[in-house]
Amino acid sequence: MGEGNNEGTCEFWTKAKLFRTPSFIEYHTVVCRRPKMENSRFCVFHTAVEKKQPRDFWFEFFKELNAIKRIRLGGNTWRADCYFKDFIGFEFPDIQYYFWNTVFDHDVRFDGAKFRGPAIFNNVTFKKDVSFENAEFHDTTIFLSPVFEGRAEFEGAIFKNPQDPKTRGLYVPLTACTFKGKTSFKNTVFETGVDLTKSVFEDEVIFEGTDLRGVNYFVSVTFAKGANFKVRRGPQGEKANVFFLDVKTRPGVELVFKDMNLSGWALTHTRAIENAVFLHVDWEDKNELRRKHTWDEIVARGNITGVRESITYDDVAEVYRRLRLNYENRLAYEGASDFHIGQMEMMLKNPATNPAKKVFLSLYKLFSNYGENVITPIYWLTAFTGIAALCLVFCGFPEDAPSIKWERIKPLSAAVFDWPSYFASQWDGIKAAWYAFTSLVSFRAEPKLTFEGATVVKTLYRVVSYPLITLFILALRRAFRR
Repeated sequence: MGEGNNEGTCEFWTKAKLFRTPSFIEYHTVVCRRPKMENSRFCVFHTAVEKKQPRDFWFEFFKELNAIKRIRLGGNTWRADCYFKDFIGFEFPDIQYYFWNTVFDHDVRFDGAKFRGPAIFNNVTFKKDVSFENAEFHDTTIFLSPVFEGRAEFEGAIFKNPQDPKTRGLYVPLTACTFKGKTSFKNTVFETGVDLTKSVFEDEVIFEGTDLRGVNYFVSVTFAKGANFKVRRGPQGEKANVFFLDVKTRPGVELVFKDMNLSGWALTHTRAIENAVFLHVDWEDKNELRRKHTWDEIVARGNITGVRESITYDDVAEVYRRLRLNYENRLAYEGASDFHIGQMEMMLKNPATNPAKKVFLSLYKLFSNYGENVITPIYWLTAFTGIAALCLVFCGFPEDAPSIKWERIKPLSAAVFDWPSYFASQWDGIKAAWYAFTSLVSFRAEPKLTFEGATVVKTLYRVVSYPLITLFILALRRAFRR
């Protein structure tokens, strides 16, 4: 922005991007030629707020608005010619601005405008392109059921919706909007969040560098031609918390998430995530969980209060299942493993899960971390083998076992009374342990044992060991797929 030299006219000027530029960004100079205010170098629209009366501004603004819009009241249509089709750089005083049921026939620009008071854009129709680039909204801002038939630019805009209980919430309502042209929220800042519930984007939309603070609602939103997300963290490093629920796309259309943290995103009922593209995204937040997770799980656990959406463990399990399939389809098996664990954890924590199934899941987790850990089954198998071998030695063996002096290897009952004679020969003890081990892992028929408990030990060992070996093979298979 700058100052001009035309005597008697406003000295405001700035550079603005041209609409509908095909492959590059082109700027043109915008010069305000309105009459100056008394004792000011600028017109009533560009003079600083503290140097003008809100009533004077509103009177002139209403005339300016009527010059570039069509208003329908009671079925009557009024139209006036316009010579200046924008509100670039306007300094709006702290009064309410209503644009209800307004139809803009021409390109409209609010670039760099500063709204000190509430701005209401309910049921507004923008027939052509509209730009709010670098605009600032300092009070309550509401877009309810507007229609954007051309391109919509919110690049660099700042929404400072005050956290006042008297307002309609702590977020900026962009509810039930229809965006028919390309839309950009590049580097847009929503300091208290945004609500895009039931909005429809019929063309491409960009959320690159968007700052989503507070709690944000992308509920029942439709992205007909996909969307690109690259949401940045807040100034204090805080992550975005987004309810990305029941979001829809057309078949074959992809949502792209790049270079961002998604542990604060809830993705319940969003089938599009199964085919979404995740590039260099982070799913972890060590302050919450030490594995990849989404915000659905945090909400379902009851760790978040004051949100209007409810999420069940069944919902979270379905989200993790879709994310697991997404990563497996892209051969990213290492990323899929955490979501498989998350899915099993949600089934285990779900109060509606059958008790027998919970027992099975608990054992599955204990012995192999849901089939994702190769070492755990080996640890358990080694421990069970050692215990079973000792039990066989203490229970007793057939006297015709080769090269073992069984008179020195006595049952445990004898050892209680005569430890020296029980371990008289260490070599015989080692041979007995080896014989016990081979007896466990082999299928050979044993002679009659000196103690019936040995048969029970071998039977129990094989009942336990075979599932452990199976879990090891499954975990090994998943490990080699990564």
